[in-house]
Amino acid sequence: MTNRHPFFPRLFLLFVVASLWAPLAAICQPALPAQAFAPPTITAINDRADLQFPGQITFRVDLAGAATIKGVTLEYGVDQLTCGTVIAKVPLTFTPARSVKAAWTWKMADSGSLPPGAQIHWRWRVTDAGGTQLLTEPRRVTWLDDEHNWQTLSGRQINVHWYRGSADFGRQMSSAAQGALTTISQKLGLQGGKPIELYLYADGDEMRQAVFYKPDWTGGVAYPENRIAIIGIAPGQETWGKRAIAHEVTHIVVDTYGFSCLGSRPGWLDEGLAVYVEGGPTRAEQEQFDTALHDDELIALSALDAGFRGDDYTVSLAYTESFSVVDFLVTHYGREKMLNTLSLLREGAATGAALSTVYGFDEIGLETAWRAHVGAKPLATSAGPGTTGGFAGSPIVNPLD
Repeated sequence: MTNRHPFFPRLFLLFVVASLWAPLAAICQPALPAQAFAPPTITAINDRADLQFPGQITFRVDLAGAATIKGVTLEYGVDQLTCGTVIAKVPLTFTPARSVKAAWTWKMADSGSLPPGAQIHWRWRVTDAGGTQLLTEPRRVTWLDDEHNWQTLSGRQINVHWYRGSADFGRQMSSAAQGALTTISQKLGLQGGKPIELYLYADGDEMRQAVFYKPDWTGGVAYPENRIAIIGIAPGQETWGKRAIAHEVTHIVVDTYGFSCLGSRPGWLDEGLAVYVEGGPTRAEQEQFDTALHDDELIALSALDAGFRGDDYTVSLAYTESFSVVDFLVTHYGREKMLNTLSLLREGAATGAALSTVYGFDEIGLETAWRAHVGAKPLATSAGPGTTGGFAGSPIVNPLD
């Protein structure tokens, strides 16, 4: 009975083994090369930015693809405080091919120059005829000349860069910048925030050559959105340089605190705060103000709302007047009210509304109170340059912006 069907178990066993072997054999087959199944690729090499400071920067990259490259777009931007993410996109014009050398030049004379030390980032977006896309890794470069042998003294809140002068010169300038931050904190209640990059050129001429479209009298410029200030200070000019540093650092701190996409601050407030922190006007500037006060030639405050324009005498007087108004507000009403005013302006309030909320008077009321404080004639009877536009005097200009 046990041998009635002698071949059945063997056949069944062979069937089971064969069934198990089929998938196992498939698994054990030698794998085909991975590239046989990979989609067409695009490679990018020699991705770089060539600087020709201060005129232009050229972005370059060499591209190669398994299929014809038909689209290349450069995406670039600058690290700065903005109301949103700002990425410039430049579609390049070229002859489609499997190998492409892409390049595009950013000319500063067309757009307005960046401050020395600005951080530029870029990447490339590439497509080929088969639909494959490549987005390269972002790269960065510092917009700065290689002509000067820059030295750097780094600190928690201030990084000072200079190329003419000893290490002691750099330490003095760094100490001045840190002292300005301390004064801003004590007198205005504002904190420094992220580190400020301070670039010191050997003189005003070399500083102005690093940027475009600055007046000949400009000795320092603040770029609050980049947290950068540039100043022309030669060794031997430390006294003036310390005032200049305090002025520009104040602009950066105040502008950072008051940054807004909703409103703005009047020119007299920005410049008045900067002169306030630097220690007030010089003797010559104060004498000029006293003369204008005596001759009833003060500028109407409303004429200083949008910034300072005119000849050197007008600009110099505008700085000192602005200081006088700010000094009046801080001395008589305290730093908290000034801080509240800056906060309201940041939130989009108009200047008059912010003043009314905090102090109880608008711009006209402020000018009336300030004129009474300095001993000027009432605004309604004044025929100064703010209303007539003309006056004489020796030019004394504040070279700081």
